Amino acid sequence: MEALGSVSSVIAVVQIAGSVAKLCGGYIADVKDARQDIERLQQKAAILRDVLQRLAEENDGTKLHPRLLSDNVLKSVNQCSQDLRRLQEKLQPKTRHKTMSRVGLRALHWPLSKYSVNQEVKMIEGYLAIFNVALQLGHIAISQSIDLKLDLDRDDQLLKSISHVGDAAYDSYENQRHQPCLTNTRVDLLHDITDWATCSSSQYIFWLRGRAGTGKSTIALTIAQLLDKKGAALASFFFKRGGGDLAQSRKVISTIAFQFAIRSRLVGKFVCDALREYPNLRDSGSLSQQYEKLLLRPLQQAQQSAGHSLSFIAVLDALDECDDINGIRVLLRLLGDTQKMAGLGFRVLVTSRPETPIRLGFQNMEHIAYHELALHDISRAIVDQDIEAFVTHELTQVKTERNLSHSWPGDDNIWIITSRADGLFIYAATVYRYVNGPRQVSASVRLEQVCQGSAAKHKSTDALDEMYLIVLDSSMSGDFSAQEAQEFNLRLRQVVGSVILLLENLSAKELARLLLPFVSDGGVLVQDTLDSLHAVFDVPEDLSKPIQILHLSFRDFLVDSARCPDIRFQINQQEVKKAPELHSLIQDILQFMLTFNQMLAKAPIQVYNAGLIFSPARSIFRRAFSSHASADLEVRTQLLSEWNACIQTLEGHSDMVRSVVFSPDGSRVASGSHDKTVRLWDVQTGQCQHTLEGHSDMVRSVVFSPDGSRVASGSHDKTVRVWDVASKTDIPSTATQQHSKIAQASFKCVCQHDGN
Repeated sequence: MEALGSVSSVIAVVQIAGSVAKLCGGYIADVKDARQDIERLQQKAAILRDVLQRLAEENDGTKLHPRLLSDNVLKSVNQCSQDLRRLQEKLQPKTRHKTMSRVGLRALHWPLSKYSVNQEVKMIEGYLAIFNVALQLGHIAISQSIDLKLDLDRDDQLLKSISHVGDAAYDSYENQRHQPCLTNTRVDLLHDITDWATCSSSQYIFWLRGRAGTGKSTIALTIAQLLDKKGAALASFFFKRGGGDLAQSRKVISTIAFQFAIRSRLVGKFVCDALREYPNLRDSGSLSQQYEKLLLRPLQQAQQSAGHSLSFIAVLDALDECDDINGIRVLLRLLGDTQKMAGLGFRVLVTSRPETPIRLGFQNMEHIAYHELALHDISRAIVDQDIEAFVTHELTQVKTERNLSHSWPGDDNIWIITSRADGLFIYAATVYRYVNGPRQVSASVRLEQVCQGSAAKHKSTDALDEMYLIVLDSSMSGDFSAQEAQEFNLRLRQVVGSVILLLENLSAKELARLLLPFVSDGGVLVQDTLDSLHAVFDVPEDLSKPIQILHLSFRDFLVDSARCPDIRFQINQQEVKKAPELHSLIQDILQFMLTFNQMLAKAPIQVYNAGLIFSPARSIFRRAFSSHASADLEVRTQLLSEWNACIQTLEGHSDMVRSVVFSPDGSRVASGSHDKTVRLWDVQTGQCQHTLEGHSDMVRSVVFSPDGSRVASGSHDKTVRVWDVASKTDIPSTATQQHSKIAQASFKCVCQHDGN
């Protein structure tokens, strides 16, 4: 509305300026002695009209910049309006004599002296100067705005190229499985964590640890929501075992950096600068490289550029569900570097079970760096109060949805469930899902079944274990014959075992192809098998969507025969892993791919002509696809009968290899050769990532820096070279030994020489 009002003010002055020019035109024919002054004033008024017209058009917010009219310019517009109205009044025509008027003669008199014309022209020129400057500044602002928009668009495209995990964010579709804390529950704990997140304590890591089922993810989700609502620069990564990238550390740092960059344009700019300088950070940088260049440096640059203190908070939930143990160690080591974290305004909330690699990671940190809180240290009375509130809320919903009696579920039953939960929210949640089963099953009967269970509990998991047994037993309660019960139980163990132990979550359709190859129903039988287990599994109606376990405590229960005494439901991990044909085939295919990696990368069609033919005679993959091999080739030497202990052969050097070393995170291998080069290899694929050239004689020794970002190489050319792994370049200041050849390279001495 303000912009529209400004435009209307300018348009009004346009009309007055036009009127002034028109009035001047009326005098030109009749007034001979002042014609030059009249034309000069008319011309200036017409120019003013045109400039104001452009100002009005370009201020409408659709063509150019909506803020072309500043407050000062608007004041000049209003003053110009007053001055032009005064001039307009002076120029209104008046007849010289009434008698001439009566006889129809008009003798116009030019009302302005030469001096007055000069003053009016000077006045108009003053306004023209103001309005032309406004137009020019507006055009500059528009040009800058367009350039900025183009830069932002380019940055947006660059940011999207970062290898990140969209489902890791707390508010992603994947994390709908987590529910926030109910109102007035976990009050003190949430207050403590939010206070820590917004204070200036030197303990920039908050480790919230607790056993399975204590509600760690619920707390993490709630904290993320609270901080997000407060406008904090927030990033989050919710790990999930068996969730593909959600169970790996490879993309944690890049995902956190990506989320910060999206939330803060300032951080985004510096992240983009890092990506332009180190393009490999988009998808292949080590954790230490990502941490240094993609996260810490942009945060530091943002702090220095902002002019005021910034704060950034990352939430890492369920770190224990990361399958990459070495990645966990590296991540905690990086986070524990207090010198690098100082002054960044960067804080990290970590939730996990107290698993050994995580405990050791925190033990190795300076305690000043982190604050630790164990959920089991919180008063049991407070936890029970929160669990009681949760049970009451959830069962009240069941009562409303099913139109049960007003007295249901009863205070006694709520108290029984709360006491048996033994501080585990997962127990209460499992009870709720079980009671709220299929509509054709009575919720009251199921609640009674739960509450009448054994009251004597010894281990901390006894109540939860009994709850899981109730759920499993209900799945076998159909009207089965002995034969049908045996078949169903076998299928149940197959399906359940696969869901809880496979590294990736599979859909019902995929599980059917894997486990029931002779049943062509598209996964319906798998879905039906799990139909009564919705209390422990998320089973989508869509057969193509993955089936997921709701909580890892159910997996722990099934694979522990001491906790799951019913042999009908026990899952033997080794038996599942040894599912004979499948496991052997997968291992065989993996060995085939590693052995013939070079061929697959450069000439994949030769797999049929050479790969199959030179595979061991008893290779499952060879036998399965032998019909595809070329009939024109014959191997006359004796083949191996089995794959040997050599997992992979890395080929590329043209002369003897003298030194080989693994990177600290185990993802790369560096090799030095007599061919005067250093090569970097990807351990997973066997591909040569980089060939580092610069030595003039054989390379005798190579070593990685502790953070994996650099490689030092020692050569017979009497030099030690330090290479940047990301840019593949030799770092200046080659160390030269004048008196002897270098036999071994020590990164410590190189760094001392280099000053790093």
